[in-house]
Amino acid sequence: MAELREVMRGFVAGGARIVASSPMYGRAEARTGDLSTALNIRDQLFLATKVWTSGRDAGIAQMRDSFRLMQTKVIDLMQVHNLVDTATHLKTLRSWKDEGLVRHLGVTHYHAGAHADLEKALSAPDIKFLQVNYSIAEPQAESRLLRVAAERGVAVIINRPFAEGAM
Repeated sequence: MAELREVMRGFVAGGARIVASSPMYGRAEARTGDLSTALNIRDQLFLATKVWTSGRDAGIAQMRDSFRLMQTKVIDLMQVHNLVDTATHLKTLRSWKDEGLVRHLGVTHYHAGAHADLEKALSAPDIKFLQVNYSIAEPQAESRLLRVAAERGVAVIINRPFAEGAM
């Protein structure tokens, strides 16, 4: 934990702010919460995570767990990962956004075959973030999806910029 603490301290000191996590990233959400609390830097971070399950109740449970693990009352960005049960989760998230529990909504997918579905999801005016694979090894997003995101004012988080080390 001492080493992780120094990494987080250097992260913020260097001007970085976005911590993107997921329930599927092992203990990442818990460590983010532990470190941001111990270092008293929560207000300097933009916390992003994902919901990746089916069903309203399972989604709510997973997202509440993210709040608990990240030790925060507000999550800056909650993304529906891989478009799993998007309509169900967005209904919950829109309500939570109105309540001030989440600040921004987003969608993600790791596969270029889902780009048409991502583009459709971006047509909702409250979807403000898109996370998508993009690299020299996976350039498909540049053919249309990145342009659509720009036209709609949607921020893009690049996933796997080095193709998971394959480059």
